[in-house]
Amino acid sequence: GKFRENGGCGYILKPDLLMKPGFDPRDSNAIMRARGGKSLRMHIRVFSGRQIPRRKSSDSSTKKSSAPDPCVVIETCGLPDDSKRFRTTKVSSNGFSPFWDQTFQFKFMMPELATFLFTVYDNNNAVAWYSIPVSCVRHGYRFIPMNDFETGKEIPFCNLLCHFNLLK
Repeated sequence: GKFRENGGCGYILKPDLLMKPGFDPRDSNAIMRARGGKSLRMHIRVFSGRQIPRRKSSDSSTKKSSAPDPCVVIETCGLPDDSKRFRTTKVSSNGFSPFWDQTFQFKFMMPELATFLFTVYDNNNAVAWYSIPVSCVRHGYRFIPMNDFETGKEIPFCNLLCHFNLLK
């Protein structure tokens, strides 16, 4: 997801702070001093999903007609203090239009290094995902297109509706 920042051309410079000799990304006090005490807070409200696929199973006991029981996991990857993981509740037997309406709060000390990973699970099996750098997220309502967990290709009409609220 990090290379979405520059259109996928494959080269992104490190932030200036990482280039300084002696910089330790695990020292949160040093990071806050270097950034002038600034951090980014963000609230993500996960409203609903659309066209969530069933999990692929080789187990013959699973009926092909069973609807998925989706839940969404939002993870952030970046500095150790920026890494978080939240999970929505599971919606029973509704992959067509599951509804969650749950809000999660994030705080980033270095948002330029952090990436969101949205993963949709059906009974503890990942079925879809999408990754995007925090620096590419814009305020407001957004449809998040989902990719197949096995192939990485976008799943037509499969997405999440979320609201992003950026608080500086």
